[in-house]
Amino acid sequence: MKKAVPFFGLILIALASCKKPITQPNSGLYRGSFFQIYDNGDTNAQGIAYLSLNDGNSSFQMSGDTNTGAPYPCAGTYIINNSTQITFTNTTSFDVGFQPHYLLDTTYTYTFDNKNFTLDFVDDTTRYEYNLLRD
Repeated sequence: MKKAVPFFGLILIALASCKKPITQPNSGLYRGSFFQIYDNGDTNAQGIAYLSLNDGNSSFQMSGDTNTGAPYPCAGTYIINNSTQITFTNTTSFDVGFQPHYLLDTTYTYTFDNKNFTLDFVDDTTRYEYNLLRD
């Protein structure tokens, strides 16, 4: 019987060390960079982005570095479609002029590892990219 106790202890340690990685965005504050990149590699706009996610009610708030004007401040809801796509729906009234993708208001491809959070969206020949870190 004494041999069974260490064996079960080893099994519990092994199970505890087999945590599943977190790959779905969750509540938190994320800070990083935003880029609008043309297919020739030129960057049209860039700025510092601040994103707050609340997975309790699937809401978000985005603000940006006002020195560059991008990304635009917005807020709304989000839905995680699958392990690689997330759809943001902006519910604020903001005049976007000729740059509607400076708001989070479409479906992005994402990667997430509970610290790094990247968002990518391609519209014709322009890529919109967020590289964020959990604060």
